[in-house]
Amino acid sequence: MIPPCDGMDGEWKKALRLVRAAHGETPGAAREAALAAARAFLSGAADARLRSWARLLPPGADDKAVLCALVPLERADARARLSPTPPPAPRRPRATPFRSPSRPTTSAPR
Repeated sequence: MIPPCDGMDGEWKKALRLVRAAHGETPGAAREAALAAARAFLSGAADARLRSWARLLPPGADDKAVLCALVPLERADARARLSPTPPPAPRRPRATPFRSPSRPTTSAPR
């Protein structure tokens, strides 16, 4: 599930921050630690989509693999910033009693 349109919730924001941190690191011990932190957070996320992206960050992931996890998170972030509130649901008109055009609307006593 993509995050709600009223903004990204805390779990999605934290996932984006952790994957961005892993992407910004140069290869080495610091990057492995950032990848492990991002993978651990994504694995334990409540959202099923975030959990599925944990497999995109294996140990020793290269830049391409990190970008594969980063792009959907950045898309969701951009979507949340562009449409901060969902559009209102269309309202259905209330049912009105049916009146035939051939019959008068006022009833005369019989």
